[in-house]
Amino acid sequence: MRLAGDTQPPRVLVWAPKSLFKHAVDRNRTRRLMREAYRRHAQPLRDYCAVNNCSFLLTFNYLDGEMRSQYKIDKAVNKALQRLINEQPTPQSTQTS
Repeated sequence: MRLAGDTQPPRVLVWAPKSLFKHAVDRNRTRRLMREAYRRHAQPLRDYCAVNNCSFLLTFNYLDGEMRSQYKIDKAVNKALQRLINEQPTPQSTQTS
């Protein structure tokens, strides 16, 4: 969700459901990997928000029932963030006549 006019940095919710990961250690590891991947790739989103005076509420839901490597999670989070930035409308520049 995009919040226009908000100056806070993007906020993130990371979710790994108990129905897919019965052991807490597996859920915690999955969430830890997703948070680390977000931390690594969040700077372009932060820059976009600073320039365009906006913020985002993001949710990363892990819905694959199988544990993935850090590389695959990292790649997926990076792809999602790049897609989010690229699909945002460009702000209308104010022109004086």
